[in-house]
Formats: sequence, structure tokens, C-alpha cells
Amino acid sequence: MQDRGDYSILEAIEANHRISKLPEEQREAEWAKFKAAHPGDRTRVVLGRAADGASVLRLKDKEGHDRIVIRVAPDGTPKLQMLDADGGVVDELPPAAQTSPSHP
Repeated sequence: MQDRGDYSILEAIEANHRISKLPEEQREAEWAKFKAAHPGDRTRVVLGRAADGASVLRLKDKEGHDRIVIRVAPDGTPKLQMLDADGGVVDELPPAAQTSPSHP
């Protein structure tokens, strides 16, 4: 999911229509021009599979920084992390220092 900048969706549709007709080697530069003239687009939510096979939900702030990350590892181990704007872990569940209770 993405936030769109403060411009009409019709401008993005028109740009897509126009740029898709250009030769492939010109498209990247034209999209760069469009994005420079239409700032504010940011990815805010990512849901998918990580490279290690974990299921991941990433919730981002308006600048696109991860702020909450929910992961379920391939072995089923869940983790919830709250992050600061620099990506540092503020809190997590289960806590990183948590040790497993000993079993007799």
C-alpha cells in the first residue's frame, strides 16, 4: 500500500499511459522526471514473504521508515518489533533477552 502525493490520480494515469508508449530505454528517466515533479509517494504497508521465508508485515511512517514489524519465521516463531525512525528496536515481543524456562 502506498500514500500518493498531493496530485490527481489522473495525472499518474496519464503519465503511465504516455510513458508506457516510450522506448524502454527512455521510460526510467521519464518516471524519474514525473516523481521529481510529483513528490510525496511513499510505501506505507508491506505484506509478503522475506528472503528467509518468513511472513512479514511492515507498517511504515509517513517518511517510509519501518515502525512496526510483525514476522512469523518459517519454523512458526512469531516476533513483533516497534522501531524508532532510525530503525532501532524500541521494544519487541518476545523480548530479545527472554530465556526459555528450564524444564526438569
